[in-house]
Amino acid sequence: MSLKSRTFSVFFSLFCIFGLLLCPGISALAQSASVSGRVIDPSSAVVRKAQIILVDAAKGTSQMTQTNDGGFYSFPFVQPGTYTLAVELSGFKRFERTTITVETAQSLVLDVRLQVGDVSQSVTVDGRGNNINTTDASVGTVIDRQFVENIPLSGRSFQPLLTLVPGVMQVPVGQSSGTGYAGEFTVNGQRSEENYFTVDGVGVNTGIYTQEGPGIGAGFGGATLGETSLGTTQSLISIDALQEFSAKTSTYSVEYGRTPGGQFSFSSRSGTNHLHGSVFDYFRNGATSANAWFNNYYGQPRLEEHQNDFGGTLGGPIVLPRLYNGRDKSFFFFSYEGLRLKNPVAANLTAVPSLALRQSAAPGLQPLLGGFPLPLANATDLGGDLYGYTAGYVSPGRLDAFSLRLDQHVGDKLLLFGRMSYSPSSSVTRSSYDLANVGNLNGTIGSITLGATATFNSRASNDLRFNFTRNKQKNDQSNDNFGGATPFVSSTLPG
Repeated sequence: MSLKSRTFSVFFSLFCIFGLLLCPGISALAQSASVSGRVIDPSSAVVRKAQIILVDAAKGTSQMTQTNDGGFYSFPFVQPGTYTLAVELSGFKRFERTTITVETAQSLVLDVRLQVGDVSQSVTVDGRGNNINTTDASVGTVIDRQFVENIPLSGRSFQPLLTLVPGVMQVPVGQSSGTGYAGEFTVNGQRSEENYFTVDGVGVNTGIYTQEGPGIGAGFGGATLGETSLGTTQSLISIDALQEFSAKTSTYSVEYGRTPGGQFSFSSRSGTNHLHGSVFDYFRNGATSANAWFNNYYGQPRLEEHQNDFGGTLGGPIVLPRLYNGRDKSFFFFSYEGLRLKNPVAANLTAVPSLALRQSAAPGLQPLLGGFPLPLANATDLGGDLYGYTAGYVSPGRLDAFSLRLDQHVGDKLLLFGRMSYSPSSSVTRSSYDLANVGNLNGTIGSITLGATATFNSRASNDLRFNFTRNKQKNDQSNDNFGGATPFVSSTLPG
């Protein structure tokens, strides 16, 4: 390795370590996967001080440990992926188990029986197949990347994936406060704020609902997952940046404390030794769509419809020509997703003040009554100087989701990573009681996560996570001239 390469490697490692020390937030719950087991000889006697090597097949990086006096070994903090497990000890043939799939939050037990022989000889076992959980009685489901890539997802949000887990139900659209809002989840009938969501081992329960007052509705205090202004989950992690996720719904271990509901653990993708990427664009418009049933019923025309979801990913080793070659040790993965949406809202019957009521009202109240749309010709008289008003509208929205992950392997004993995400979003809706009343919801969720996994020896290891997350939501209410309404400023009203 050249002097420039070593200098860059040392600088990058020190940068990650100092970032860990300076980051202001902390999460004590990592929920990483683990690989452990016991090594014995042909007579079933335990094998001490056997060298255990766990190699990441995609990155070429490795972790090392030894069996203890009881013949046990353990890798307590392992990222999801495909691995090869090798066992070496003088006087025994080298054992190698390939194609081992490690899933998110999994406790994988792999016992090994060594055969007597020369270490230059080897025994290779194909590790593909279903791994049975023999360590605890937890009930859950793992959704991997291969499944995600081959299933159609409306809006490219992983809410439909979570409902595939037994016992999980999404809160219906239009649900009132108390049990949750649309986009949130109930697990085995519990409230939506009883669940706990993590991404790369840190909590992402930062959800707030800006359209209600303090203390009203589930999750106002940040007890639900932090969603975008459109109610989607790209603010946590985009589908294309997701490696896999694990959902545990009951009888999980005590490390998942804090809440009694479902425990949802997400793992982000990281780069590999091979440069790889993807580009996508999903487009839909209303040219071939039928008119909504309620529009036909009220004699209203078809509304504009547009949905464009686009983006891409890029991952691989960090290579700077003539400066640094990061193969087998330094990796990056970048993801971007953009959404531009025009969502038609079908026509609905609302009540508006009659012209006579607007003219006869006290001068101080006339601006308020004038803020409603004007009654249409031949409008239905609802009584009490109120007339029916029927119209639909288009609700625009947009979001951008950025994500960047860096991984640094400092030898076989120390693994460092950092991930940054930034997801601004906005949506515009109209009140179901006054279509001239506009709600502009703007949200920005940003997060920085830093992690360090250290293996000191066969008896001691440590996994550290630091995180800082900010969820900024703003909801502005205003009036426009929809349906002939006269906009007014609320500060001018009496009282």
